[in-house]
Amino acid sequence: MLPIFLPLFREIITKCGSSILSELIKFTSKYKEICGGKFIKKKVFPFISAFIDSDENDVGSCSFSFLTHLIPEIGQENIQKLISISYKLNKLNIPNSRLASIDSFPILVQYFNDDKKKYFNDIISQSLNDAHYLIQTHSIKVASNHIDLITDSKIIMDLSSNPSWKVKLSLLEHIGVFIKAFKEFENVLFQFARNKDEMPILREMAFYEIDLNFENITNINEIFCCVDVALRQKDENMVIAGLKLIPKIYMKNKEITQSLQSLLSRFRTTKKENVQLYLLKYALPYTQVSQNEKEMGKRWLLAGFDSDDWAINDIAIDVIDYLLNCQINLDDFLTDDIFEKVTQMLNNSALNVRNRAAIVYVSYAKNRGWDFTRQKIMPNIRNVANNCSIPIFQSIIRVYIGLKALGPPQDLKKEITSVISKAKEKKEFIYMVRVKENKSK
Repeated sequence: MLPIFLPLFREIITKCGSSILSELIKFTSKYKEICGGKFIKKKVFPFISAFIDSDENDVGSCSFSFLTHLIPEIGQENIQKLISISYKLNKLNIPNSRLASIDSFPILVQYFNDDKKKYFNDIISQSLNDAHYLIQTHSIKVASNHIDLITDSKIIMDLSSNPSWKVKLSLLEHIGVFIKAFKEFENVLFQFARNKDEMPILREMAFYEIDLNFENITNINEIFCCVDVALRQKDENMVIAGLKLIPKIYMKNKEITQSLQSLLSRFRTTKKENVQLYLLKYALPYTQVSQNEKEMGKRWLLAGFDSDDWAINDIAIDVIDYLLNCQINLDDFLTDDIFEKVTQMLNNSALNVRNRAAIVYVSYAKNRGWDFTRQKIMPNIRNVANNCSIPIFQSIIRVYIGLKALGPPQDLKKEITSVISKAKEKKEFIYMVRVKENKSK
């Protein structure tokens, strides 16, 4: 029965080539289980390897890639043959063949008996300078997973000036591991973030990677310079990308962010509501803000609640949640009128907005304490819960569950537990969120 697979593979590989490779690879583990090592070594390898020299490049590269995924069952001798073939494929003027050589490297290098760094340089380092962007992007990915084999990081750094934006994007996507190993890659990241001539997608990715790898980047002053450049751009995505880094810079060096004076005033004429709201979230707590700017910020926030766009409502509520939990006292900004706006959002027609408002109510309880909860929160949610539809009650119950998780005093705990218990009786209507309770009193 086992030999039946061989002509079937021949038909699949010769007719479909690399277009079917991903499915073939998924099948290899099951195929190993069915056939066993002896059959694969004695029958499958000789049969499939005969197609590697096929005149049709897709057939050859597919056959080679399939066999590498049958390792170690094909045997040590045949593995060494594939390593030798990988050199040959890497030098062919056929992109699919070179790609197969690169993609097989992580498997084959484990069985390379000589200098693994030399094998890396011969296959991967050489491919980083390939004329085909796909070869380069795959090589970058392999290099990022084999940092210990890199002998010359400059080859990778030079890709930052590659004419292909796809190559640059791939470099940015993997730059975190390169920064950990080679600190000079920080400058590559800063270069992308500051360069006004780069494509917006590359600059935004650079800021995303700065944020993602912030703890591994040593030059905080350079990060601040990148932020300063971003905040002077007309592109709102760039402005927001820069704003998101301010809290992290503040945690490292408060004096740097305090030098951002009148930042809100700089955007006083902007009509972009999301920019206004993100300024309140990421700049208000961490930069020098005048009383006039706070009043202007309050107007922005109230307008965000009054917007007909539920997504803007959602951002406005998220801003409140952030400000309540940022460990900086903003009671003079988060006044009663803001709390009333959040309360109104509990009855919003958009599920996302209602659920976010429920989260913020719990944050208010955590921030303001149980006296505030008794006086302000409980009467409001009690009123809504007793006079609302089931969809709205589904959001309100989240407040009760959140309050229970905070470990309320006994008098409040009794009421909260009672409401949750009644909700459980209506479980066909209510989706119960499981929350780990805080046992501390």
